[in-house]
Amino acid sequence: MKVMSARSEPSNDFYDAYILCKDLNIKSKKELLEIVYEYVPKKIVKGQRQEIFIHYLGKDLGYDNW
Repeated sequence: MKVMSARSEPSNDFYDAYILCKDLNIKSKKELLEIVYEYVPKKIVKGQRQEIFIHYLGKDLGYDNW
């Protein structure tokens, strides 16, 4: 849900998503999207806001393959 909302600060969506990825040991965009797609239809996740959010989440986690 943090990826779907992808709200800007002062919300904690980005920080919360970062912590969740660390805790769940998610190391790729593919792994993240597989989990998201279990709960949300793919066509809803393809928004520009979500794509940008996921891109910067991967960069902050230190993954180049995102």
